[in-house]
This record gives sequence, structure tokens and C-alpha cells, in this order.
Amino acid sequence: MQAAAATNCTGMPMPEELHQLQSGLPLNRSMAGSLTQSLAMWTVLFMGWVWLGEQGQRLGWPMAGGLLAVALWWAVRLLIIGSRWGAMLSGRAIALMGGTTTAGALVIELGAAGQYAHTLLLTLAMTWAVWSGALEAGRRIGPVSHASSVWHVGPAIVAAALVWPTLAAPVGWLSREWRVAGLLMGLVLLGAIARPARSHFTLGHTPVSSLSMSVGNALPAMAMGLMMGSLWLGSIWCTAQGWSQPTVVGLHLMTMALVPAMVQPALSRWRTSAPSLNSLVLVLLVLAAVLMQTSNKPVQGLVGMTGIALAWAIQVARHPSPAGAANGLVRHSLSMGGPVLLIAVGQASITLGPQALAWAYGLLGALALIALAYRVRQMGLRSAPQATSSWRNAI
Repeated sequence: MQAAAATNCTGMPMPEELHQLQSGLPLNRSMAGSLTQSLAMWTVLFMGWVWLGEQGQRLGWPMAGGLLAVALWWAVRLLIIGSRWGAMLSGRAIALMGGTTTAGALVIELGAAGQYAHTLLLTLAMTWAVWSGALEAGRRIGPVSHASSVWHVGPAIVAAALVWPTLAAPVGWLSREWRVAGLLMGLVLLGAIARPARSHFTLGHTPVSSLSMSVGNALPAMAMGLMMGSLWLGSIWCTAQGWSQPTVVGLHLMTMALVPAMVQPALSRWRTSAPSLNSLVLVLLVLAAVLMQTSNKPVQGLVGMTGIALAWAIQVARHPSPAGAANGLVRHSLSMGGPVLLIAVGQASITLGPQALAWAYGLLGALALIALAYRVRQMGLRSAPQATSSWRNAI
């Protein structure tokens, strides 16, 4: 007799690792490797957003408002995630990228690069992007459900808890440059240990859909990337209103880590159709854009940030990759608009200040509204023949 599948209290299939936890069974080696790999991916991702953004502000101003390094890292990382080459990169090559990144970051932190510091930072951004993108592109498959816990429960929160004291908290027992180098080298070792055999890789594939559908699916990742990429630029404006930089950095990390951790378990129990979730994502983006456009108060901006993070979290929970489901050909190409928009915001911020970022969110909100209107229209067109048929049958 075939063994019955494990189910939860609602009768829905239960992810294997959750079943093991609730039944007291020991976690298998595959699950431990997946969680370790996830922790490495999240931490490398957070360090890329925060450290490169910070150093770009310090070394790259006024070129693109200091956002060129983090925008370059974002763009190259998207290319690596969407390529078969990124998924098939050997563990040794990935470790080499991580080691090179660590060495370059230490040189910059020590101030040893001199007049070539910004050039080194841009080179380092590309190396870091290959490291981060390759970790994300190589997906472990097998007994562990990648969508259920690898990206959403635990590792992201632990990663944020590691990154915040390393970069932002006033920790005095070890100088900052060695905290950064130590964490990055630890991630190199962690990624090497967790890296599965090459035969275990699978490259995600999403069929090419309509342009409007692809635009709607790409927008959450673009909005979230814009929020994280402009972190240090926004922190300058927030500190002018009394917020400390460690607080601003901590809020961004908490928003990006905690919201997906809360959303994923809720979605696993919430029986909602994909079109409804797609529409909810777009509504959240529109509301967040309205808040960002109509208010200059940090608290309302924080609410808008939470809306963006929630939209992104729903999208990631449905398409488990921090790239925000950017594997489809059209959708992946559209996601590249995020780095371009970030550079435009940085350049415009030199003269417009915070208004440049508000206008960028307004543009994304307008695109989300158009995509939402198109989806509502398509749903109406699909339901019209059914209503006509029912009316004729009634006659």
C-alpha cells in the first residue's frame, strides 16, 4: 500500500521538513544543507545591498548620487540569476568570487585603495554580484520543499541579525573592517559547505507570458530593490528628521527579512487563487506609492515601505527566489529596469532631493495601476461569455 502523504490540520499537504519538525523526526542532511545554503544566500544578499550602498555614498558621490555601485551589483546579479551559467558555476569558482570579494572589501574598509577606491568598489560590485547571483541560481532540490521554508522561515531573520551589528551597530570589541571581513569569509566557507553537487541543480523556468502579466510580476522586485538600493541615500534624509542611521538600516533589514517570514506561513494556509494574489500585490504597490508621494514624514514612509515589502514577500512566496520571480524571459528583462531606475533616482536626487525617490515610487505605482486595470478588464472579458451562456440557458 502506498504511504499516505503528510497533511496539516486543514487537510492540505504538509512540507516534508515541517512534518519532520512536528512529528519529532530528525532533520535530514538535505534539509540542513538547504537551510545553511539559504542562510548564506540571504546574508550575502543583505551585505550587498547595505555595504555597497554605504560605500557608494562615501566614495562615489556625486556620480549617480552615489548609487552606481549598488545599481551595478543589482543588474549583474539579475543577469547571473537568469543564466544557466550561474546555476552551473562550480563551488570552487563561487568560493573564489567570495574570497576576492572579501579581500576587496577589506582593502576598502582599511582605506588602502587610495584614489582608486571607487574603481575598486565598482569592480568589487561585479564580483560580489557573481557570488551572490550564483548562490541564488543554484537551487537545491530533493526532499526539501524550496518554496516552503528555505527563503522565508528563519534564515532571513538570522541573516539580518548578523548584518546589522556588523555594519550599523556600535560594537566596540572588534573594529568594523575586521567584522566585515570576518563575516564575508564566514559566508564563503558556509556557501562552500552547503553547496550541493552540480547534478542537484535545477534552473528555474517560467513560461513567457503576456507583456502586461510580466510587467505586473516584475514590479514588486523593482520596488523592493529601489527601496534597498536607496537605503543610504534615504538615511541622509531620515537623519535630518531625527532618525539615527543604525535605526534606519535596522528598519530596512527587518522589513525585508521579517515580512516574508510572516507572509509565507499565512499564504500556505490561505486558499486564494493566483489571480487574486496578483491583484493584491498590485493594490499594495499602488497604495505604497500614494503614501510615498503624498507624505514626507518618516512614519508614513515606513508604512509605505512595509506595503512594498508585503507585495514583494507575496511574490517571492509564490516564486521562491529573492530576484522576485525574474526567471521568465520577458519578466527578467523588465526587472533590469530596476537598476536603471535606481541610477536615475540617484542622479535626480542631486537636484531634487527626496522628491526624486518619491517620483520613482509614483512611476512604479502608476505602472501597477495600469497592470491592475488591464487584469480587471481581462477578468471581465473572460467572465462575460459565461454570463451570456447562463442567461441564455435561463431563457
